[in-house]
Amino acid sequence: MKHSLHFDLNPRLALTIIGLCFLAFKTIDAIPRFSDGSIYLYMSSLLTQGVLPYRDFFFAHPPLQLVFLSPVTFLFDDNFFMTHMSLQLLLVANALVLYSISAKFFPPRISLLAALLYLFSYSTQATGAHWSGVHLALFLVLASLLLYLGNRSLFAGIVAGLAILTRYYALFPLAGILIAAALQDSKRAMTAAGAAFGTVLLGCLLVVPLGFENFWEQSVGYHLKKTEGIPKLRVLRYFASHEWLLVLGFIALLPILRDRKLWLIAFPQVVLLIFYFGFADVYYYYFALIVPFLILNLVHLLDNMRWARNKNFQWLLGFVVVAYLASSSYRYLTGHARIDNFKQLTEVSRWVAENAGSGDSIYGGAEITPLIALHSGVPITGHFVDTNQKTFLTGTVSMTERQDWLLRRGMKFFVTPAFVQDQHASGLDRYAEISFLEANCSPEFQSPLENSYIGNTLLIWDCKKQATSD
Repeated sequence: MKHSLHFDLNPRLALTIIGLCFLAFKTIDAIPRFSDGSIYLYMSSLLTQGVLPYRDFFFAHPPLQLVFLSPVTFLFDDNFFMTHMSLQLLLVANALVLYSISAKFFPPRISLLAALLYLFSYSTQATGAHWSGVHLALFLVLASLLLYLGNRSLFAGIVAGLAILTRYYALFPLAGILIAAALQDSKRAMTAAGAAFGTVLLGCLLVVPLGFENFWEQSVGYHLKKTEGIPKLRVLRYFASHEWLLVLGFIALLPILRDRKLWLIAFPQVVLLIFYFGFADVYYYYFALIVPFLILNLVHLLDNMRWARNKNFQWLLGFVVVAYLASSSYRYLTGHARIDNFKQLTEVSRWVAENAGSGDSIYGGAEITPLIALHSGVPITGHFVDTNQKTFLTGTVSMTERQDWLLRRGMKFFVTPAFVQDQHASGLDRYAEISFLEANCSPEFQSPLENSYIGNTLLIWDCKKQATSD
């Protein structure tokens, strides 16, 4: 490879500066927010107490995310700042692995761009605001690729298996890597594939005592029942409008496909595109998987530009990169970072703790209830943590049966975000039937929510007070 761009900067020092700047920047948005992340933090906390997924509570994913997260919740408990920053450290680790992969193909100094663009891209900032699981899976995918590039096929396969046991969608970039590897060196590819298969098989055998039928129905069957959620074109437009520079990386995809040595970068993108267009229920955070590969496309494009040595071009390139990073950070801070923040978490949690008695529990919206449970110390009724509306819509969970369980399990408070206007609340039926609330509960507490997709008011219903008064 020719060294087309030149920077008089030590790569290790530069990576350290980039990582520290990113961590300092991300302290700004260390604010509790409504998200799936609180679900997984609460579930991993249950795991540290010996409460197991599939058997004791519904978990819609393979098990390793909770295993990896459990030390975080064990060490930091309800310290939101520390759990948030532990995720940011994972993102820095992703950037370091991406740099190492890039340096296998391109000059080390231009590979610094890969780490810089990854950390400060809008996608990384937005999807890295909470523990969704995608970045842990991505770390394992990238680590597997790096190990394979370092001729450590067996370990690459083991790590690939761990990635699949963290999130099933890791299978798609890994399938692209495997296809490329098989076309380049079938023997090494078979070693990696065998190790990955063995790791996944072992993981499945370990969950058999928890009930394999439960494991399959919750982590596989549930997803197969889903129908299309957010329209794909809407998600694609959102991604393209925020990642205009990375989309240019697609320009380099065809030249990369012609270069046999770069197939390990190109094929994962092809398989991911098939996944994005073929899978029924695609979310924006799934695109976090393709971002590192688009960045490698861009690095390849720059490395092969004949005029890259021209100082005027380098100034232009610097301006474009700075413009992209500035626009990404500005749009994140003024947009995504200001949405769904739960600034009154301490106040609400204190009220719940003060008004709940011994043996009482809470239940409600999955975006908000686990946060309150973690910070108030009042447990979630029956470990019913994931109350995503799709669990009811797909028939995986019966709302009527769930409601019967709630009454038998001693639910005290029903927590739900709602859209309240002119004393009328809508959106309550996402987690329970209106008739159930009216018959068994009474509104007891409310707090306004600002800039939230899930509602403008937080409502807490007391489901024991009415029974006592009766």
